[in-house]
Amino acid sequence: MKEGKKDKRRHLREPQHETISFAVVGSFDGNKEFLPESDIKGSIIDMSENGIGILTDTLLEPGMLLKLKNFKESSMGVVMWTLNSGSRYRVGLKFV
Repeated sequence: MKEGKKDKRRHLREPQHETISFAVVGSFDGNKEFLPESDIKGSIIDMSENGIGILTDTLLEPGMLLKLKNFKESSMGVVMWTLNSGSRYRVGLKFV
């Protein structure tokens, strides 16, 4: 982490190496419209009580509501942030 920058996470994230499948089902707050997409694949990088970090080939926008299809915890997540990571996207999801 860069010096002087505060980590906003409440829970420690543990490294993970799993695949995940999910679908965009709408907007978390209803302020934006997102076209539904199904069967998007990604790789889980890390996980905490409140969310997961993933890598995916699909651009996901903050506020998108996702249905997590093959996941053992909460089955819904909202995209909190997205960073371009070369040819893929690093995405932070919060469980809802």
